[in-house]
Amino acid sequence: MKTALLPTDPNTAIWQRLVEFQGPLTASAARALLKLQFSQRDHALMHELCKKARAGTLTPQEQAELDTFERLGCLLGILHSKARVALKKKPRRAS
Repeated sequence: MKTALLPTDPNTAIWQRLVEFQGPLTASAARALLKLQFSQRDHALMHELCKKARAGTLTPQEQAELDTFERLGCLLGILHSKARVALKKKPRRAS
């Protein structure tokens, strides 16, 4: 059974609509989605921003940047999850 998440704000509804694919996700498209990831430079920056957040020393601009990384990380996680599910599905044979 497929459960729909109820959006708590308009932004959530937009994100949910964004990750709904039109039709089935092909294996090649799924593999391409799994290749999307943050660069090493971005990982290092996220690590530094997180350290500053734990220390309570983030500037408002750094907080906004960290928030963006968090949102994009969630989107990336959702896309990767959908890609893995698509790759696990067995292709249907024509009757």
